[in-house]
Amino acid sequence: MDIDVMEIISLYGGVVGYNYGDVINCINYGKVLGDIGGGMEKCVAGIAAYNNNGNIESCVNRGNITLKGEKTYGGCVGGISGERNGGNSYIANCTNYGIISSTDETFTYTAGISANAYGDMIGCKNYGTIKSESYAAVLSIFTGLVYPATAGIAAEAYGTVSDCINYSREIYCADGNINGIVATGSATVTNCQSEF
Repeated sequence: MDIDVMEIISLYGGVVGYNYGDVINCINYGKVLGDIGGGMEKCVAGIAAYNNNGNIESCVNRGNITLKGEKTYGGCVGGISGERNGGNSYIANCTNYGIISSTDETFTYTAGISANAYGDMIGCKNYGTIKSESYAAVLSIFTGLVYPATAGIAAEAYGTVSDCINYSREIYCADGNINGIVATGSATVTNCQSEF
């Protein structure tokens, strides 16, 4: 099943929109296209768009995931999770094969596993192409210029990222931070490999 959302809506995932619990052994085969207007933090993902203190384990995304819109200011698009809050939560042993992309002109976080991650990531793999057409933007007079981030595993991460592998050599970011594993944040990265 494909999910094609063309409304002003915040969260849409191939399996779960907003997750408080555990998502285990789920597979998404369909495309998820979020075609949205302006606003703050729109999240699109193959498994769970927004993960609030929940865990995602042994899940696979095989669909193409796209955030399309204009001026979403901090949109998140990920193969497994869009945004994840909760320092005690984790994503473990998950794999992305899909193309993960953002065509939004204003800064977004785009990644094979989790676009924006608070908590641990363990044993995850990305095989998919990751691409972002986003550019830096000024949110307010207090934040100044904010840059987009694009990565094979996590665009922005806090916590521990361990035993993860990015196999994709196709990671593109029009502007901002780019990396095979983690593009930005203060994560501790251990025993990870990237072919990018």
